Amino acid sequence: MRRRLRVPGQPRWQDRLAARLLGVRPDDEDHQAGPQIVRARDSEQNRSTLPEGGAAMAENHLPDFKLPPVYQLGYVVRDIRKVCDYYASTFGMGPFSPPMEVNMDGAILRGRPVRCRIKVSFAQSGPLQIELIEPIEGENPYFEFLEAKGEGIHHLAFPVEDMNAAKAAFRAIGLEPVFYHDMKVMEFAYFDTSAIGGLWVEFLYWKAKK
Repeated sequence: MRRRLRVPGQPRWQDRLAARLLGVRPDDEDHQAGPQIVRARDSEQNRSTLPEGGAAMAENHLPDFKLPPVYQLGYVVRDIRKVCDYYASTFGMGPFSPPMEVNMDGAILRGRPVRCRIKVSFAQSGPLQIELIEPIEGENPYFEFLEAKGEGIHHLAFPVEDMNAAKAAFRAIGLEPVFYHDMKVMEFAYFDTSAIGGLWVEFLYWKAKK
């Protein structure tokens, strides 16, 4: 009989979210990633940074919603051109797209509209897209990330076919979008899943061309 990998008192939604994000079975003690998950769960710091509503939804099961393979790895940086040049010359990555400014008027940050401006650049590493983000002005989670952690990996992005269904699936386990924007060609929604693994999750929905 398979025994569940559980830490007493740990909210069940974390087990299921870890399994979805890390590709492991949280109920398999023999899985190679198990000890790392246990240590992360048993950290007082991780327990203190659970997303709002997580404890209230502790006993809820993750809905029947499967994420596709990771599409994008997002980095937050202070100088996007410097990072593009460094990654290209040192690691042979790229080519990176020319940095482009994006104005996000009306984006929703923690439930209220904000105005912000960022620079973005993209490159492919096999099937994985690399996104570099440099915040320029306004309220946004990228400035918050730089202040709290410095430069580094910020999120994993997954393409979804139904943004409402994707948001509902995470809402069912106590996670609300921290940052959301409905643009002309796409929608994106960020969720703070950093309690395990330290990264956020982004859902990307591309609107059909008319």
